[in-house]
Amino acid sequence: MNVKNILVIRRDNIGDLVCTTPLFESIKTLYPEANVYAYVNTVNAPVLKGNPHVEELFIYKKAKHRDEGESVLSIYWQRFKTILKLRSLNIDTVILANPLPCKHSLKIAKKLGAKNIIGAEIEGDKAITHPFKPEDIDGNHHVENVCSYLKAFNKPIPTLPDIRIYPVDDDVKAMASKAGDLAAEEVVGIHISVRRPKNRWSVENYSKLMHMIAENKQAKFLLFWAPARAEDINDKGDDARAEQVLELTKDLDVVAMPTATVEELIAGFSLCDSVVCGEGGQMHLAAALKKKVLVFFGDTIVERWRPWCQNYQLIKASDDNSDSITADKAYEHYLKL
Repeated sequence: MNVKNILVIRRDNIGDLVCTTPLFESIKTLYPEANVYAYVNTVNAPVLKGNPHVEELFIYKKAKHRDEGESVLSIYWQRFKTILKLRSLNIDTVILANPLPCKHSLKIAKKLGAKNIIGAEIEGDKAITHPFKPEDIDGNHHVENVCSYLKAFNKPIPTLPDIRIYPVDDDVKAMASKAGDLAAEEVVGIHISVRRPKNRWSVENYSKLMHMIAENKQAKFLLFWAPARAEDINDKGDDARAEQVLELTKDLDVVAMPTATVEELIAGFSLCDSVVCGEGGQMHLAAALKKKVLVFFGDTIVERWRPWCQNYQLIKASDDNSDSITADKAYEHYLKL
């Protein structure tokens, strides 16, 4: 396969794109002279900021994420211009990085006229030149699933690298200024926001765990959460839950660190020694920063979505509801990190 300009399309969530970073690095290992591009959305794009294995990011906005006063027409116009720019790059290979069939990603690939399209087989559509059936997808973990597409290049597949993200220096400095003195024995990141309700741990449990940690070591806690977005009246965020945690832990060294952007969260996590959170994109970000991770799993599949890192402790709720996990059990696992 003659490969010079490769486009990887990854249109979904933050954690999915974090789990795709080994694919970018592996492609550059196989084709060090090739240009590797990424087509991503405004939500997950910060994951690839500063990534040395990606030549350029092409970012599109989903209509549901448009800003106040921004029209759907303007969003589609920007997408059209992005496709024109991509066509000018003479993309020869497109990887539809979702291990499941994705007609939307294929539609984009078709517009670019690439000779090679690699992705999950879509029944009745022959445009994918290297189709992968379910039995062709390797491994149990999402990282392994995504990197299965490397087999299309007919080269020895390198050992899969770690997931990696690269904090921006200015963002780190800004978050460090908010955090204050970080000379504690252990800086513990506590992230209370999750997308899936069954992966959510109660504020009372977070408070109990924080007190247990503080009783046994000099700890500083950075409390992270997703605040309500002012432009979306339907978005409540986790401001109320954060206020509860802060009230319950006012006798501890706790700094409120609301993160309105993924960049802020990445920078904030970079300041921590360990991170406690529910399963979700935040868990993958912490793992990609090589932090010690204690994570609560509700109804998420452990084999597919566990942290892709060495130093983690995972507690799976027996009833698929994270809130049934006790603070005592969480502390036992925290001590194992």
